[in-house]
Amino acid sequence: MGQAVDKTVPAHHTCLRAAAAAAVQAPAEAAPVESVPPPAAVAPPPEGTTDVCGREPRLVVRTQERYTAVQQLIADEHSLNQICQQLRLDRGTVRRVARATSIDELMVKAINRTGKPDGYTDHLHARYHSGVTDAITLHAELRQLGFTGSVQTVRRFLQPLRGTSPRPRRRAPARPPVPKPATSPDG
Repeated sequence: MGQAVDKTVPAHHTCLRAAAAAAVQAPAEAAPVESVPPPAAVAPPPEGTTDVCGREPRLVVRTQERYTAVQQLIADEHSLNQICQQLRLDRGTVRRVARATSIDELMVKAINRTGKPDGYTDHLHARYHSGVTDAITLHAELRQLGFTGSVQTVRRFLQPLRGTSPRPRRRAPARPPVPKPATSPDG
């Protein structure tokens, strides 16, 4: 739970600041309390379709927009190739959206996403805090446990634990110039 809070609060810092500013201004500009509908009158959005600030994630919005656009073009009797060209989407994406019987079928994948290291986070945290911080070593250990992701996936997971941006690659130290042999005037 603490990790989720540590991840969410910095990600939504701006909307938290905006909400706090709105709360400060609200008493001066507030309408009478009677005009606010009771909480039961407003239906909550489906679980997982909004972020902490109440906004829909970009993937959800994009999926809804694509579904609407593709279904409209299909209703207008456009071919899949025409839809691909018009919307600048891959044919597989258009085909998947066109075959979907409802938006909910597509939203399941947009809402319930997991990353490859999700099943291995406890192991990664334990090993990292025990002093093993090398992504290549941790990747090798995870491969023995059945992990199918890349070393880069492990590096991206470890980056917030390190608390810094990735280290720049070290350059090889410059070699001193080799002195040229002295030439003799007879030479």
